[in-house]
Amino acid sequence: MISQLFREPLLHFLLLGGFIYWAFEASSNDSTDTILVDKKNLLTFMQYRYQAFDPQQADKTFNNLPPEKLQALIKEYTQEEALYRQALSLNLDKNDYIIKKRLIQKMEYIAEDFNLPDNADNPDNEQTLIAYFNGHQQDYVQPDYITFTHQFFSNDSKTTSLSAQQRALQALDQLNNGDSGSKAIKQDLFMYNRHYAERPQSLVASHFGDPFAQQLFTQTTVNEALWQGPFESPHGWHIVKVFKRQPEKYPEFAEIKAQVKEDYLREQLRQQKQQSIEKIVDQYQTKVEL
Repeated sequence: MISQLFREPLLHFLLLGGFIYWAFEASSNDSTDTILVDKKNLLTFMQYRYQAFDPQQADKTFNNLPPEKLQALIKEYTQEEALYRQALSLNLDKNDYIIKKRLIQKMEYIAEDFNLPDNADNPDNEQTLIAYFNGHQQDYVQPDYITFTHQFFSNDSKTTSLSAQQRALQALDQLNNGDSGSKAIKQDLFMYNRHYAERPQSLVASHFGDPFAQQLFTQTTVNEALWQGPFESPHGWHIVKVFKRQPEKYPEFAEIKAQVKEDYLREQLRQQKQQSIEKIVDQYQTKVEL
């Protein structure tokens, strides 16, 4: 009976399968439960831990570690590796967007090729750069800017019965006409700056509002001896003195050739990276269910 049982093919199959499963589990447990601490792993760990990616210097530092420092390094590496493996065994890497984003960043880095594609035009060819410059001139516009100072009169002042606009008008008259017989109109503390040097209209608007910025750039003249205004902002009223204004400028190619070359190279690499990513995406089918 027993001899007949051992001749059953099904039994042979089950025994063989059990042996293979046991061997696999044994080897798997050996690889996952054993943390290999060798010089290569410790050198990599050191460089990432201290954000100093210099293999030669790391090797030199490692070789000169005193015994207690080496033991501390081994302990840190072992602890980190154990926690990492335990996290994987608990599937803590699943459905974690931070980990997902990090992996995506790695793939994007792999997709980058820091050499120009074969079909790219020679960046040292001036005609190539001029063609790129002509197609992207709007990117090189130097915005208009202004240099001015101002005095501020707050709508919320409680020190006088005069309105902010009235105080601004009186101050304007005193400063421009040199009326020393009247008591000087005290200005208020402004939440941003008193003086602005070579600032574009966009920055002025962010501090004073769009209407003020438009008036400042269109309704004032450059005159270091003249106070102008008053102009209203969301904060109150202002009188201004304008020292300098530079209108919007389109620079010549020769002025910014080096910048154009950098931008051209950057754009070529960006396009190459995007093409590499699109090749990866094309390997997958997209199924939209809304």
